[in-house]
Amino acid sequence: MLVFACRTLVLCILLAIWPMSNMAIAQDVSLLPKYGSLPKNEDLLNADKTFIAGIDKLYKGDRKKAAEEVSARGWKLLRQGNTQDALRRFNLAWLLDTTNGSAIWGMAAIQATAGKMDESLKLFAEAECILGSDIDFSADYAKALGTAGVQAGDDSLLRDAFIRFARLYKRAPQHTLNLQNWAITLFSVGSYTEAWKKIQLAEATPRHSELDQNFIADLKRKIHGIPSQDSDTSKIETCAGYARELVGKQKGQEWNAVAGKIKSTCPGTGFECTSYSDHPEKSKCEPFFYDGSDTFFKERRIGSQKSSQDRIQKDRFVVAGDEVYDRQTDRTWKRCNYGQTWDADNKWCAGITKFLPIGQVSLNFDSKDDGWRLPDKDELISFLEVACTFKDPKDHDIFPEVKTRDSYATSNQLGDAAVWAGDCFGIRGNVFGLRKQHPVIIRLVRQGQHTDAIINDQTTGPYPRGNSSSAIHKDRFSLSEGEVYDRQTDRIWKRCIYGQTWDSQMHQCKGVIKHVPIGQAVSETKGVGDGWRIPKQEELMSLMAEVCKYGSDEEKEIFGDIRMFDKYATSTQNGDSHLIAVDCFGKASNWAGVGYQFPVIIRLIREGK
Repeated sequence: MLVFACRTLVLCILLAIWPMSNMAIAQDVSLLPKYGSLPKNEDLLNADKTFIAGIDKLYKGDRKKAAEEVSARGWKLLRQGNTQDALRRFNLAWLLDTTNGSAIWGMAAIQATAGKMDESLKLFAEAECILGSDIDFSADYAKALGTAGVQAGDDSLLRDAFIRFARLYKRAPQHTLNLQNWAITLFSVGSYTEAWKKIQLAEATPRHSELDQNFIADLKRKIHGIPSQDSDTSKIETCAGYARELVGKQKGQEWNAVAGKIKSTCPGTGFECTSYSDHPEKSKCEPFFYDGSDTFFKERRIGSQKSSQDRIQKDRFVVAGDEVYDRQTDRTWKRCNYGQTWDADNKWCAGITKFLPIGQVSLNFDSKDDGWRLPDKDELISFLEVACTFKDPKDHDIFPEVKTRDSYATSNQLGDAAVWAGDCFGIRGNVFGLRKQHPVIIRLVRQGQHTDAIINDQTTGPYPRGNSSSAIHKDRFSLSEGEVYDRQTDRIWKRCIYGQTWDSQMHQCKGVIKHVPIGQAVSETKGVGDGWRIPKQEELMSLMAEVCKYGSDEEKEIFGDIRMFDKYATSTQNGDSHLIAVDCFGKASNWAGVGYQFPVIIRLIREGK
């Protein structure tokens, strides 16, 4: 007993000294999960070494045991409402043992409480690989998914949460908090009757005294139609304000991704509000109710109109079970993330997405059977450029589970310490460098079309892509398969972006667009021949001034792949270390000087007819 008391005293001293020394150097680092996964300076590293040396001496090198006790102290502080010191303890436990699931769970719970749901869900997913069999953890994870789904109006997250609640109930019908979390999520989407059924089940469990009586009182008021302290008017204003705030954030951070409106299902209000970025007078709020049925999300995805998936599939994709063939790039993608399998009955991805350190990913998948492999960064962008743009939940059936800020692995190295990864930046695909220890998701790809996809491809012929002679063709442009002649400038443009080729049968560009550092663009394309070259600034600006303002589908078929903020290479210098790149800024052409390493796409040009 004396030995235990001494060890406890020494541990308390170590835990007290480390944060104080660390906070004096960088106060915020200890309040970020895993210290923000950022490089530490020399003083912080020395503080870590001193702490770990003391722990090793105290626990005789058993860091796992030490991490368990430090994490347990974190949970005690968290239950007392001291989230800052709790997070410091969880960080220290993780520092001692990066596989300590309890510490990662604690970080996830704190992020969820702070409303940082994206960060929370990533931590929960990581912890699930370690604590998947822990019922309390599973109940907490399901609650976080439900909260995130309600806040973001994301049907896929809500569906996942409700499936988990039901699965946990079958496994542990007496688990009080799972039933309460289930009820809270149902309440948040307006399904009060179903929420009450779950509370009745919870009140019959041994731990019913732990139920939140304030929540139950609010639920009873809803069931019996008794007005709460907040009127519907104030709830609508609360929800409308939240939607307006989302628009403001988008315009401040990713304003190019705002496609007219933001729709938000607001927690605890029962309303779904839409706010328009450019027309705030059109904003509106409507009641949102979940009817509690198993078919709710499926019906909502299918809707009353014919699914736009039919059009998307015919234009570009062939869906065959757990695979999706992309006609444009001649690649076949796994329909689900690594760790999941395709559920044919529910038409969704089942299972748990696995997060792996990006530096270890290639070791796991370079020798994958049947040609499955990691995509390179250009292939990944070709995938994300479609998956990120889906707005209608029906469309997400093609590539489920693609969410903003989920980082996907590629096979491309970026120096010695980092690897290229990709994600959705609003409605655009984006690539960036990540340190090799950063956890990422894997979506596998392989060359060509699978036999099952060929069998399921019911196309009867090519789908013409606008080779007609519209007015704009006659006024300025004339088309000749993969080339476009510009009468105004007496130049010929490649109809497809570098990396693609013109498919004369399908009347569209096929292949994977290449993204090239602008400083290498000229040397990269020298072998094309026949006078094809990188355009000058004035040549490209002249073209983009016309095509950036395209409105009709017929016009877009001339250069159908022009998108806002895609930067095109020119050969025009801008000082000693920059070249001019051109893009569409709204409906106008725009130029900017970019460094030699800036990734761009290339549209080739040549002289005369």
